[in-house]
Amino acid sequence: MPFPDIVQHGQDIVAFNIIRNRIVHDEGHLPGKNSKDYRILEMFAKRWHDDISIENNEIELYETFLFRVIKTFYPFFDELLSALKVA
Repeated sequence: MPFPDIVQHGQDIVAFNIIRNRIVHDEGHLPGKNSKDYRILEMFAKRWHDDISIENNEIELYETFLFRVIKTFYPFFDELLSALKVA
């Protein structure tokens, strides 16, 4: 079964994984400023500035964050479900 290309659905899904890991394993603290994960989160926070903040070395999720995450996953899941129907 072909799996949806995660790159096609943007780097947002990769950023979600980093955010999840930082919240679960590091109490929401950011990685070091020279790390690849920090650069990904910095670019992500600029695009999603109404939904997330990375000020003061901490991740802060706003009320709208989860709704936007769900909307981001819709196209990915649509493609995945279409692939399952074919398989």
